[in-house]
Amino acid sequence: MKPIVAVAAEKLCPWCGARQMRMADECWLCGTLRGEDGMLGSGGSKTRFSFSLGTLLWINTLVACCCALVVLLPGLGLILSLLLLLVGGRTLLVLKRRRDRGIVTSSWDKVSFFARSFVRTSVLAILAGFSLMEVFVVAVLLLFFAAQGVLSHALIVSVLGLCFTFAMWLLAIVVSGVEKRFRRDTSRRSVS
Repeated sequence: MKPIVAVAAEKLCPWCGARQMRMADECWLCGTLRGEDGMLGSGGSKTRFSFSLGTLLWINTLVACCCALVVLLPGLGLILSLLLLLVGGRTLLVLKRRRDRGIVTSSWDKVSFFARSFVRTSVLAILAGFSLMEVFVVAVLLLFFAAQGVLSHALIVSVLGLCFTFAMWLLAIVVSGVEKRFRRDTSRRSVS
């Protein structure tokens, strides 16, 4: 007859579910730190930055696509690479804040955060480009008419001031909207 051996309860990380060594200070897979009470994952869910192999492969694919686009179409490739860098950084920051607050985010939610951020950032970049173009065209036209002696300098300065004020007002609205969206994305509400 075989002796019955009591098996100790396995310690699992509450965040990722990986088996843990008895005296580990943090999870070997996701980096969740041990709290004051000795339990892994307790103590405010403080975690160090980590990512999965899938995320690494996804980032690697994006970098390869951007490099290929830079080689084929340098202007468009650089613009797209900068947009993807901004969007990827924002997405990682949102996901880290959600994780620190204990909000579980599915893979689909992560992809949708990235896709929606990319669309929003692209639209904002296009609007900013058109606004800058509008200010530039108005400035060139005003300088042209001033050189012809048609307009006075006071009128030129006042119109340029209005254009600059409009651009700053538009920038303030965009920054306010970005801040509100960031707060909404990092809140407990579901992904919309």
